[in-house]
Amino acid sequence: MLDAAPEEILLTFNEPVLSVPEGVTVFDAAGDVVASSAATRDTDLVVTLDTEVADGTLVVAWRVVSADGHPIAGSLTFSVGAPSESVAAPGADQTADGVPIALSITRAAAYLGLLLSVGLLWFGLLVARGSHDGGGRRTRLAAAGAAVAAVGWMVGLPLTGAYQRGVGLDEAFASATWQTLPGEEYLVSLLVSAGVLGALMIGGRTGALAGLVAVSAPALTGHTRAAEPVALSVLADALHLVAGAIWLGGLVGLALTLPGLAAEPGARLIGRFSTLAAGALATLVAAGSFMAWRIVESWAGLVDTGYGQLLLVKVAIAAVAVAIAAGNRFVLLPRARAGGGVRALHRAVAAEAVVLVAVLSVTGFLVNKSPEGPPSAADPAASTVQQAPLGDLSVLATLTPGESGQNQLSIQLQDAEGEPAEGSQAPVVSVSSHDVDLGDVALRSTGAGTYSGEVLLPTSGEWQVQVSLRLDEFTNPVGVLSFDVG
Repeated sequence: MLDAAPEEILLTFNEPVLSVPEGVTVFDAAGDVVASSAATRDTDLVVTLDTEVADGTLVVAWRVVSADGHPIAGSLTFSVGAPSESVAAPGADQTADGVPIALSITRAAAYLGLLLSVGLLWFGLLVARGSHDGGGRRTRLAAAGAAVAAVGWMVGLPLTGAYQRGVGLDEAFASATWQTLPGEEYLVSLLVSAGVLGALMIGGRTGALAGLVAVSAPALTGHTRAAEPVALSVLADALHLVAGAIWLGGLVGLALTLPGLAAEPGARLIGRFSTLAAGALATLVAAGSFMAWRIVESWAGLVDTGYGQLLLVKVAIAAVAVAIAAGNRFVLLPRARAGGGVRALHRAVAAEAVVLVAVLSVTGFLVNKSPEGPPSAADPAASTVQQAPLGDLSVLATLTPGESGQNQLSIQLQDAEGEPAEGSQAPVVSVSSHDVDLGDVALRSTGAGTYSGEVLLPTSGEWQVQVSLRLDEFTNPVGVLSFDVG
């Protein structure tokens, strides 16, 4: 409750945010738009009212993009002079369902094409070492993967912008959508597309370095940008991607090369890859564990958030691939070197590659999912109830949810039998702590002797609700109720 309209409305977040075109709208109590402008500065969103506003309630609906690229939205309600009797709620801020799904599918295909094409190039240099068996098929598949990766990352740009703006696919190519995207998104798409295509056209060691740039580039955006320390998180993500390319490209390369080789050269080829894959697997586990620790931050986050649950699915599928790889190395490979079980080894290698494709499919959805859980709705059962005498009456106060932030304060006056009672006037209710006095709470009558109002508690700790009731000309009892706010 403010005596006069503010010149600026400042929202401060716990990490840097980016503004979204048309991301902030101010409404009056009737639901009409109030002229305003907004800008972000590091962790602050500054909203400026561009016109005079009358007394009453205002609603500021906001949407910004967090450091990891995910949009976050909410609203802020305050009143000038006096609260409005009724307030029209602004429309729900929702992203069209088709955009996140289309973006996740596009990302999954792009990651698959990127890791497969570069991994096949590295397989030819590090494992096959000039062997022409299956070389033509490896080259054609790598070229197809590079094309999928380049197209996928470019198509992902407008889809990412639409996701961040909260608009549908029909607005994906609007100018406002392109303006939404931060520069890092354009840079990563350029590095991936140019790097993966250059790697295939140049070939050799120079092409392998171009492939390294392409595979590492996605680490510059996404969840790692919000995980401290950022530099170490980005490095871990890049190593995770490089190891994944070595593993996937090597398996597919083996599946394409082995059928044309005799048992002994095939066993030698698998032996060389097995040594390389062991290092890649160790890197995958170490880098992935570090990123999960920095992004999810707690064991509860693995089971209580959609991101954590999807991450567990990815880990479970990857564990199947690891089990197959262990069987290849310690059971089937010794048999193949002894001259038997070659076909079984070929089938196991192909199965391992298929499982890794499934892992990448999950990854496409994982990178576009926020690691934060949805905001919990106020649970009516999660309320704090206190009662205090008020002259010949008593007052029953309920604070929901009883935590710092927005709360619903309900007051009921009761007689000796516990039935609702009324004074000659409505009660006056104020809220304060040892450090802050929030003043009187605007109440509305919800029934006989029952009143309700909204109160924003800025901090946790002990808060006092003071209820003053005029019973007659000479009697004005005051009751004080203490709430321990979480």
